[in-house]
Amino acid sequence: SRTRELLRARKWERENLPTAGSALGHEVFIVIAYQTMIDEPLSLKGLFHSSEYSEPGVRRHLRRLVDEKWCVLQRSAVDRRIKLVVAQPKMLQALSDYLDVLSEVFASSP
Repeated sequence: SRTRELLRARKWERENLPTAGSALGHEVFIVIAYQTMIDEPLSLKGLFHSSEYSEPGVRRHLRRLVDEKWCVLQRSAVDRRIKLVVAQPKMLQALSDYLDVLSEVFASSP
């Protein structure tokens, strides 16, 4: 059933995504990976402003992602004062795998 598939997807998320089991962690992961995937990585300030969550909360999750090498902070080539948040290959692969899992969920019969 679709509910069973959705529960399977949630289990996959917990086991494979660096979200720390929170909506904030999920959002930070998705935003960083997506912005890098479309070749428009956000600045630190842009990341903080893209979320409805508190800046300290976003900073805490970002620090963990950087420490675990899911993403890096890179100086902008255009303005060296700006730091961009850039997903690393393992984050982009995790997003791709996650999209495959979600496709399976939504393709399943009701």
